[in-house]
Order: sequence, then C-alpha cells, then structure tokens
Amino acid sequence: MLNDKTFADLITTQTSQQLIKDYNTRIGDFVSVSTPDGSATTWTQAAHRLFTVTGTVMARVFGVVTETITGAATAEVGVAGATACFIAQLSNAGTLAAGDIFINATTATALPAGALSDYTVVTDIDIDLKTASANVTNGAITFYCQWIPVSVGAKVVAALWD
Repeated sequence: MLNDKTFADLITTQTSQQLIKDYNTRIGDFVSVSTPDGSATTWTQAAHRLFTVTGTVMARVFGVVTETITGAATAEVGVAGATACFIAQLSNAGTLAAGDIFINATTATALPAGALSDYTVVTDIDIDLKTASANVTNGAITFYCQWIPVSVGAKVVAALWD
C-alpha cells in the first residue's frame, strides 16, 4: 500500500528522481549510427568515425549488419593507436550477411550473438571503423555503443561518416 500516494506522486519526489537517474547511470546509455550503404558511398581503406567521446567513459561496441557486405576488406573497430580495441579485426568483411552481428574477429555471428566484450575506457577520442586491404563496395552496418560516464559531463554521440 502506498499510503494514499500514487506511483506518479512518488516519482515526482527528488529522492525518487535521483534513484532513477542513478540507476540509469549504472546501466549506461546506448547510441547508434549507421554506415552509408557501400553501393552509394564506397568505404575506402581508412578509419571512418562512428562515435565521438567527450570526457571519460566506459564503452563497448557491436554492429548489426543491415545489408550484406561486398568487398574483401578487413574490418575492425577501435580508436587511433588501438584500432581493434572494441571489435577485433575481421579478415574478410565480405563474410558479413544481413542479420549478422559483428562483435569479434570470427566469421559472421547470427543471433543470438552471446556476450559482448568487456568495457573499454576511453577519453576524448573518436571510435572508428577501420577498413583495409580492399574497399567495401556494398552493404551497411548499424553500430551500437553502450557507454557509462566516468567523468562528470562525459558523453558519446554519433559522428558524421568520413
């Protein structure tokens, strides 16, 4: 029994609002970004920005293939100086088919994907998809970043593809 108070009344109290905010901070937040379709914008052999990190966060990344990838490029997700710290290098991105989950260096992983990698701590840096050895000429992936702020005001946002 709530002693004549509704749940909505309880939520409006400062204590309840803070509990919800604290809970959400602990589980983190998700941000997503989709690559351009390789048939419209070829993924050249380069590091392409996915997410921009401001401040210090703990983060992990996975991709959902929305259109089968064409091209024998290697693909990995990381940051400058540690280009595979989130997703280890896949030696042939052309093995990724629509519906696959890109979480590690093994060939395409269909659902269920299993556990994500551990969190990686990053500060004031871009998280990139690096392709090498060939261009990707068709296909698309939606990448998701789960992140938890470590420093005050830290955040992760989707970056513009470059």
